[in-house]
Amino acid sequence: MLAKVLIVTGGARGIGACTARLAGLRGYAVCVNYLRNREAAAGVVDQIQKGGGMALAVQADVGVESEVGALFERVEQELGRPTALVNNAARLESQMRLDSMDAARMQRMFATNAIGAMLCSREAVKRMSTRYGGSGGSIVNVSSGAARYGSPGEYVDYAATKGAVEVFTIGLAREVAEEGIRVNGVRPGFIYTELHAAGGEPNRVDRGAESGGSREVAGADAKGRTAAGSGGGDSVAALAGGVLCDGHSHRCLGRAVGMSLWELSDLCTPWCIHVAATLRIADHIVAGKAEIGELAAAAAVDAGSLHRVLQHLVSKGVFAETAPGRFA
Repeated sequence: MLAKVLIVTGGARGIGACTARLAGLRGYAVCVNYLRNREAAAGVVDQIQKGGGMALAVQADVGVESEVGALFERVEQELGRPTALVNNAARLESQMRLDSMDAARMQRMFATNAIGAMLCSREAVKRMSTRYGGSGGSIVNVSSGAARYGSPGEYVDYAATKGAVEVFTIGLAREVAEEGIRVNGVRPGFIYTELHAAGGEPNRVDRGAESGGSREVAGADAKGRTAAGSGGGDSVAALAGGVLCDGHSHRCLGRAVGMSLWELSDLCTPWCIHVAATLRIADHIVAGKAEIGELAAAAAVDAGSLHRVLQHLVSKGVFAETAPGRFA
């Protein structure tokens, strides 16, 4: 059984597929979960295997409890105990106002987007938590910028499910922090994926104020130091408990830390230092304000926690320690 096992829900396309491929390159055995597109999932698995990695495609509807249980059991049997989970699977339906939606649509949306993330996280906790004999792990929940602007006139139900995911991220992070599990969230802006076609407007991103690509959110460009989105806007919303990263700014995930989503959550635990602070630190270092005291003051964190994080970034080749307590 392998030491690093990642499950990516909705891993056959878009952000999920990019995350799965990057994970394979970084030594994870990857489960590519899919709902209907078996061919696309098989293609992602094939790409990972051609790159020397190990991968498995597993069909499961994350909104169905029995299928989620079967998904995790199969992964555990064929790859090993999961050490990382990216809750990426999401449903989007035709654009319409609330007064045209029926309850069945709302229930479908919540079943996949919110309850699905909770069911998968529950199974992950049972396998990762030290409370159950696990060795810890990382859970990353993929939200959406819709949780902030509400998607009026298009899909307020989808936006509501993503708001639920963000609240769940905060609560679960606090619940399992002492059991070796980190829970964080990423909130992409408008991203070029196939999901928008389900809403009836494949080119929806082109109307967005801020947009980016799936590879950017997964943290994967040729140099491994991509942005998580393009354009302006706030780069991070650091919420108490879990850490929520926005995908709007050119300053986001990749440029600051050069890591994938789950590796970022390894670094930025709720009890150490928020991603927001990491980005402020990065900006100060780039500006030449690199002394540990200045950085700690800028990020509003204690110097001890900050130094641990910076040492980690140095080990990843993101920054260099040019002298004791000074970074560039």
